[in-house]
Amino acid sequence: MARGDFTLFKNFVIDLSAEVHSLGSDTFKMGLITTAVTPVSSESSAKWAQYSANQVSTDDSQYAEPLTLAGVALTTISSVVTMFDSSAIELSQNSSAFTNAGWGILYNEDGSSDQAVGFLDLGGPVDLSAGPITITPNTSGWFRFTIS
Repeated sequence: MARGDFTLFKNFVIDLSAEVHSLGSDTFKMGLITTAVTPVSSESSAKWAQYSANQVSTDDSQYAEPLTLAGVALTTISSVVTMFDSSAIELSQNSSAFTNAGWGILYNEDGSSDQAVGFLDLGGPVDLSAGPITITPNTSGWFRFTIS
């Protein structure tokens, strides 16, 4: 994987078909975890609770808990392609902030068990005490799906 790569968890499509996720109306969050653990896409039942023990330090005002995605949009790109997107996440430099973020875990806070959607490779360790951090979905959104 490379910095900026977003990968869906295996269980996401199953959860989606079971109506666990309502992409247009649920609250989605990005939790930042250290490099001590590496998420694996083949995990069959990924949830935020499996990763939260490795969450980066929450002792500063910029990252006190997982960040709620703003501007979440489910957009029809064509008759067969739909995109899930959001605004960028911006964190200002803070000298007492975390120094070791390696991954972002995207999860659905409204799901019964905070089901994870996917993970973002931050190319870590990323250090918020050294400078600001902006996490921006790529131009294709967080992910797209095609129905044909």
